[in-house]
Amino acid sequence: MAPRKPLLQRAFNSSSALVGSVIVQAVLRFGSNLILTRLLYPEAFGVVLVITSVTYVMALLAETGIPAFLVRTKPALERRYYDTLWTVQVLRGAVLAVALALLAGPIAGWLGKPALELPLRAASVIFFLDGLKSLAPLRERRNRRDWHNSLTEMGTYALQLPIIIGLAAWLESYWALIYGMIIGAALTSASTYIFYGSSWHRPRLDGAVVKELWIFSRFLAASSVITIVLNQFDKFFIAGNMSLAIAGLYNMAWSLAFVADGLVRSYSHRIFYAELAHSLEGSELSRAAYYRPMRRMRPLLAFACAGGITFGETFFAIAFDDRYLEAGAMFAILSFRPLLALFARPGENAMLAIGRPRTKFVSDVLKLAWLIGTALIGYNLYGVYGLIWATALVDIPAVLYFSVLLRKAGTFSLREEVWTLLFVAVGLGCGAVGTWVWEGTHRAALY
Repeated sequence: MAPRKPLLQRAFNSSSALVGSVIVQAVLRFGSNLILTRLLYPEAFGVVLVITSVTYVMALLAETGIPAFLVRTKPALERRYYDTLWTVQVLRGAVLAVALALLAGPIAGWLGKPALELPLRAASVIFFLDGLKSLAPLRERRNRRDWHNSLTEMGTYALQLPIIIGLAAWLESYWALIYGMIIGAALTSASTYIFYGSSWHRPRLDGAVVKELWIFSRFLAASSVITIVLNQFDKFFIAGNMSLAIAGLYNMAWSLAFVADGLVRSYSHRIFYAELAHSLEGSELSRAAYYRPMRRMRPLLAFACAGGITFGETFFAIAFDDRYLEAGAMFAILSFRPLLALFARPGENAMLAIGRPRTKFVSDVLKLAWLIGTALIGYNLYGVYGLIWATALVDIPAVLYFSVLLRKAGTFSLREEVWTLLFVAVGLGCGAVGTWVWEGTHRAALY
């Protein structure tokens, strides 16, 4: 009989730690948002939406591929690799920080909001702090100790939130959120040294390592550009064409709706994909191996996302300040996106696991065509809500595409899919009943 694993090891495996970390962070985010929405006006969250979108785009355009390179390259933990990769990361952070500081004015002018120049320039510090991080978390992921990363991320986030709330109570402006982001970046970088027992990196640039990294990462460019459009089109459009108040409402709705989406993506990338790759026999993927890793997770997430669709507006009416009620309607619509991702991401990872990465590029192109077409039509017909619907349903082409591919591969199971759809129906029903009960109770209280 195999020896029984220690309790701590069984409790903190990568999968359970990831799920637990996301759930705890979701609860903390929700609690902090309840407080912050009573301290700050929606415009403050609109400023944050612009900053996060701009920094996301710049970071993706300057993608080096260091995480994927370190995890998959066998000699990457050798000192010359390890220090060279860290040095490249530091230089990238410094270049991005200078670039954002110089471009803050033109970006604010392009968005039609000159007042954002100073906040964007202040946020440039985040790039520099992020570049100083140790590569120890990537080493842990490579060594299949990702639970360590999840717990550290959760602890750092828990430490950051009270600082932001304190700043908001003191400053009562969007500067509290900006300072909080900068402090969060500093805490994250510090944690990669404090909680990993990492020795300090030494500045080093090995030409052979840099060349090898470049050859590996150059093919990420096309996919990165498409990812930028898919993930940021709606935010830049709203930030550039709407008031900061509307942008702030959208940011609040988006940040809560995408808690589930973040869990889907993280689980799919960090856990599900590894399980699939381990279960492969040659280039064949069995139906059992495909559905087993998500049999428990997907139905529960489907139930939660579906409930958000029918209970979203009521949820905001119950929990949030009256200034944020409109975000409830946006939240309900955006809940479709993580729900569709539950059906699209597994297929995408299955194709990658069997050595068909081209399918992801095809899927991204299909989604891009969908987004451009439906967003323009939706906005012209229904305004900002038409745009939000187009964004929320962007994964429909991917769901159809990967379903066809899985069916051709003999991996698709209608029974398994119907089982998940049953939880979707139950979630929709429970959310609708909850809304009906609340409205009836609220109406009775008024009279």
